[in-house]
Amino acid sequence: MKLKFNAPVTLIFSLICLVFLMLTPIVENLATQPVFGIFIHANWQHLFGNLMFLLLLGPIIEEKYGTLITSAMILFTAFITWFLNGLLFPGDIIIGASGIVFMFIMLAAITNIQGHQIPITLILVALLYMGQEIINSFQEDNISQFGHIAGGICGTIFGYVGNYIQRHKHSNE
Repeated sequence: MKLKFNAPVTLIFSLICLVFLMLTPIVENLATQPVFGIFIHANWQHLFGNLMFLLLLGPIIEEKYGTLITSAMILFTAFITWFLNGLLFPGDIIIGASGIVFMFIMLAAITNIQGHQIPITLILVALLYMGQEIINSFQEDNISQFGHIAGGICGTIFGYVGNYIQRHKHSNE
Protein backbone atom coordinates (compact mmCIF):
# COMPACT_ATOMS: atom_id res chain seq x y z
CA MET A 1 0.00 0.00 0.00
CA LYS A 2 1.17 3.51 -0.82
CA LEU A 3 0.50 6.78 1.05
CA LYS A 4 -1.28 9.51 -0.91
CA PHE A 5 -0.93 13.26 -0.34
CA ASN A 6 -4.68 13.59 -0.94
CA ALA A 7 -5.56 17.05 0.39
CA PRO A 8 -2.51 19.33 0.08
CA VAL A 9 -4.17 22.51 1.37
CA THR A 10 -5.60 20.74 4.41
CA LEU A 11 -2.40 18.85 5.18
CA ILE A 12 -0.14 21.89 4.77
CA PHE A 13 -2.55 24.06 6.78
CA SER A 14 -2.55 21.46 9.58
CA LEU A 15 1.24 21.19 9.54
CA ILE A 16 1.62 24.98 9.77
CA CYS A 17 -0.76 25.02 12.77
CA LEU A 18 1.29 22.28 14.42
CA VAL A 19 4.58 24.13 13.82
CA PHE A 20 3.09 27.42 15.07
CA LEU A 21 1.95 25.78 18.31
CA MET A 22 5.40 24.33 18.89
CA LEU A 23 6.89 27.79 18.24
CA THR A 24 4.28 29.76 20.22
CA PRO A 25 6.72 32.09 22.05
CA ILE A 26 8.22 33.10 18.71
CA VAL A 27 5.03 33.46 16.64
CA GLU A 28 2.44 34.67 19.17
CA ASN A 29 2.95 38.31 18.11
CA LEU A 30 1.72 37.35 14.64
CA ALA A 31 -1.78 36.80 16.07
CA THR A 32 -2.71 40.38 15.23
CA GLN A 33 -2.23 39.69 11.52
CA PRO A 34 -5.30 38.44 9.61
CA VAL A 35 -3.81 35.35 8.04
CA PHE A 36 -1.42 34.29 10.80
CA GLY A 37 -4.05 34.26 13.57
CA ILE A 38 -5.70 31.19 12.04
CA PHE A 39 -2.52 29.17 12.56
CA ILE A 40 -2.02 30.10 16.23
CA HIS A 41 -3.79 27.98 18.86
CA ALA A 42 -4.04 28.44 22.62
CA ASN A 43 -2.96 24.88 23.47
CA TRP A 44 -2.81 21.30 22.20
CA GLN A 45 -6.48 20.64 22.99
CA HIS A 46 -7.52 23.69 20.96
CA LEU A 47 -5.36 22.58 18.03
CA PHE A 48 -6.44 18.93 18.11
CA GLY A 49 -10.12 19.89 18.28
CA ASN A 50 -9.73 21.95 15.12
CA LEU A 51 -7.50 19.41 13.36
CA MET A 52 -10.05 16.63 13.80
CA PHE A 53 -12.62 18.59 11.82
CA LEU A 54 -10.12 20.01 9.32
CA LEU A 55 -8.68 16.60 8.49
CA LEU A 56 -12.14 15.06 8.20
CA LEU A 57 -13.78 17.77 6.08
CA GLY A 58 -10.79 19.25 4.23
CA PRO A 59 -10.38 16.39 1.74
CA ILE A 60 -14.09 16.56 0.86
CA ILE A 61 -13.88 20.32 0.31
CA GLU A 62 -10.67 20.09 -1.72
CA GLU A 63 -12.05 17.32 -3.89
CA LYS A 64 -15.13 19.38 -4.74
CA TYR A 65 -13.56 22.84 -5.09
CA GLY A 66 -9.88 22.15 -5.81
CA THR A 67 -6.78 23.35 -4.00
CA LEU A 68 -6.72 26.89 -5.39
CA ILE A 69 -10.33 27.72 -4.54
CA THR A 70 -10.06 25.99 -1.14
CA SER A 71 -6.98 28.12 -0.38
CA ALA A 72 -8.80 31.27 -1.49
CA MET A 73 -11.81 30.43 0.70
CA ILE A 74 -9.55 29.91 3.72
CA LEU A 75 -7.72 33.20 3.14
CA PHE A 76 -10.92 35.14 2.49
CA THR A 77 -12.58 33.71 5.61
CA ALA A 78 -9.50 34.53 7.71
CA PHE A 79 -9.38 38.08 6.38
CA ILE A 80 -13.10 38.85 6.62
CA THR A 81 -13.30 37.40 10.15
CA TRP A 82 -10.25 39.41 11.24
CA PHE A 83 -11.58 42.60 9.58
CA LEU A 84 -15.12 42.36 10.98
CA ASN A 85 -13.87 41.35 14.42
CA GLY A 86 -11.57 44.39 14.45
CA LEU A 87 -14.45 46.60 13.36
CA LEU A 88 -16.98 45.26 15.87
CA PHE A 89 -14.65 44.36 18.75
CA PRO A 90 -11.61 46.65 18.59
CA GLY A 91 -8.67 45.30 20.53
CA ASP A 92 -9.93 41.70 20.60
CA ILE A 93 -7.69 39.22 18.80
CA ILE A 94 -9.00 36.00 17.26
CA ILE A 95 -6.69 33.00 17.17
CA GLY A 96 -7.21 29.48 15.92
CA ALA A 97 -8.76 27.78 12.94
CA SER A 98 -12.28 27.48 14.35
CA GLY A 99 -13.70 29.94 11.81
CA ILE A 100 -12.16 27.85 9.04
CA VAL A 101 -13.60 24.70 10.64
CA PHE A 102 -17.08 26.23 10.67
CA MET A 103 -16.63 27.31 7.05
CA PHE A 104 -15.74 23.70 6.17
CA ILE A 105 -18.72 22.37 8.15
CA MET A 106 -21.18 24.55 6.26
CA LEU A 107 -19.49 23.83 2.92
CA ALA A 108 -19.70 20.09 3.58
CA ALA A 109 -23.39 20.44 4.48
CA ILE A 110 -24.02 22.15 1.13
CA THR A 111 -21.99 19.79 -1.09
CA ASN A 112 -24.96 17.75 -2.25
CA ILE A 113 -27.34 20.62 -2.95
CA GLN A 114 -29.14 20.21 -6.26
CA GLY A 115 -31.14 22.75 -8.18
CA HIS A 116 -33.20 25.05 -6.04
CA GLN A 117 -33.58 22.53 -3.22
CA ILE A 118 -32.30 23.18 0.28
CA PRO A 119 -31.18 20.00 2.07
CA ILE A 120 -32.82 19.51 5.45
CA THR A 121 -29.42 18.44 6.80
CA LEU A 122 -28.05 21.88 5.90
CA ILE A 123 -30.81 23.57 7.89
CA LEU A 124 -30.22 21.27 10.86
CA VAL A 125 -26.44 21.80 10.78
CA ALA A 126 -26.93 25.56 10.57
CA LEU A 127 -29.42 25.56 13.43
CA LEU A 128 -27.29 23.32 15.64
CA TYR A 129 -23.90 24.93 15.06
CA MET A 130 -24.93 28.53 14.56
CA GLY A 131 -27.59 28.37 17.25
CA GLN A 132 -25.08 26.95 19.72
CA GLU A 133 -22.61 29.73 18.90
CA ILE A 134 -25.22 32.45 19.31
CA ILE A 135 -26.26 31.01 22.70
CA ASN A 136 -22.61 30.62 23.77
CA SER A 137 -21.84 34.21 22.78
CA PHE A 138 -23.61 35.35 25.94
CA GLN A 139 -21.16 33.42 28.14
CA GLU A 140 -18.00 34.95 29.53
CA ASP A 141 -15.17 32.90 28.02
CA ASN A 142 -12.15 33.34 25.78
CA ILE A 143 -13.83 31.77 22.76
CA SER A 144 -14.70 33.89 19.76
CA GLN A 145 -18.17 32.74 18.83
CA PHE A 146 -18.14 35.62 16.37
CA GLY A 147 -15.25 33.96 14.51
CA HIS A 148 -17.20 30.71 14.36
CA ILE A 149 -20.36 32.41 13.11
CA ALA A 150 -18.43 34.46 10.53
CA GLY A 151 -16.73 31.28 9.26
CA GLY A 152 -20.09 29.50 9.02
CA ILE A 153 -21.61 32.39 7.09
CA CYS A 154 -18.62 32.44 4.71
CA GLY A 155 -18.97 28.69 4.15
CA THR A 156 -22.68 29.02 3.43
CA ILE A 157 -22.09 31.81 0.93
CA PHE A 158 -19.20 29.95 -0.74
CA GLY A 159 -21.32 26.80 -1.00
CA TYR A 160 -24.28 28.53 -2.59
CA VAL A 161 -22.14 30.57 -4.98
CA GLY A 162 -20.12 27.48 -5.93
CA ASN A 163 -23.26 25.45 -6.58
CA TYR A 164 -24.83 28.30 -8.53
CA ILE A 165 -21.74 28.57 -10.76
CA GLN A 166 -21.61 24.80 -11.30
CA ARG A 167 -25.33 24.63 -12.08
CA HIS A 168 -25.09 27.42 -14.67
CA LYS A 169 -21.84 26.04 -16.09
CA HIS A 170 -23.51 22.68 -16.75
CA SER A 171 -26.66 24.27 -18.19
CA ASN A 172 -24.55 26.20 -20.73
CA GLU A 173 -22.75 23.08 -21.95
